Amino acid sequence: MAWTALAVSGACASFAAGAVDANSATVAELISVRGIGPKTALLIVRERERGGAFESLSDLADRVRGIGPKRARAMQAGGLEVHGQPTGAAGSGVAAGSGR
Repeated sequence: MAWTALAVSGACASFAAGAVDANSATVAELISVRGIGPKTALLIVRERERGGAFESLSDLADRVRGIGPKRARAMQAGGLEVHGQPTGAAGSGVAAGSGR
């Protein structure tokens, strides 16, 4: 039981220290986020280069093919940020009903 608590507390610590900003991350840094593979990381970087910085997590979901609101929230939970600001519940910018 103590090992589980230690593992969970270690995971939380690494999550806080391992946040990745979608507006400045490299492909390799994006791949380190749970839920983002090489193809998605490349799509994020290419869209950022083409269309400029993402304004919010919702903007990222709208602009990057294959990322909808549900997947964006999962990536957020995995450590993805937009503008270097945590995209927590109050500022996620991803409405449950917003569509693609």
